[in-house]
Amino acid sequence: LTWYCQGQPVGYWADPGITDLPAYPLITLTAGGWDRDLVDETSLPATLEVDYVRVWQRADLR
Repeated sequence: LTWYCQGQPVGYWADPGITDLPAYPLITLTAGGWDRDLVDETSLPATLEVDYVRVWQRADLR
């Protein structure tokens, strides 16, 4: 999987555990808990604005 921002690759994930089953992207604003730290409530409320999402499928996998 390759992530792009403004047309430039910004992240890549290669893992044999990535499934070849149909899937969908999930965009979320998770506020804390993932690293066992509490949320700094002075930063709340928080927002996440997503203007556009585009998903490609390789032609050889269609």
